[in-house]
Amino acid sequence: MTRAAPWPVTLPDADEPAPRPKTDHVLDRLDRLIDWKAAEAILAAIPINRATRPRYPSLLLFKIFLLQQWYGLSDPAAENAVNDRKALARFVGLPDRAPAPSYSTINRFRSELARRDLAGPLLQDIANQLDAEGFELREGAMVEPSLVELRPRTH
Repeated sequence: MTRAAPWPVTLPDADEPAPRPKTDHVLDRLDRLIDWKAAEAILAAIPINRATRPRYPSLLLFKIFLLQQWYGLSDPAAENAVNDRKALARFVGLPDRAPAPSYSTINRFRSELARRDLAGPLLQDIANQLDAEGFELREGAMVEPSLVELRPRTH
């Protein structure tokens, strides 16, 4: 069952085509390699929380879960990363300028995956699909610089 997008269809510049990336990001390649239909069928068992606005599709939230696994991101870090990086937003399926789900939405979805014991089978399906195409996915890391406040120096 196809669900309506949680964001307004009339986003600013929605009629303009999204600019194509100059390079083919690994996530763009992954998105083309993976057949998401099996994951969507499994994820259909997870109800969309009607009390929250906007309502995000389960596949979008699952793709954020994948980013968390692949890059070692916490819920708040995943929210920030999807908001900050166009390649990540494109991979999860957010339209240009649409906000990422809040970290609490990401957390609730991840908890629901665990409660229903769906994470393992879904991750294995992704791994099997990539293996069938002759690929293996190795986890990476997003490293952000940190700013450390130093005590004033005395000369």
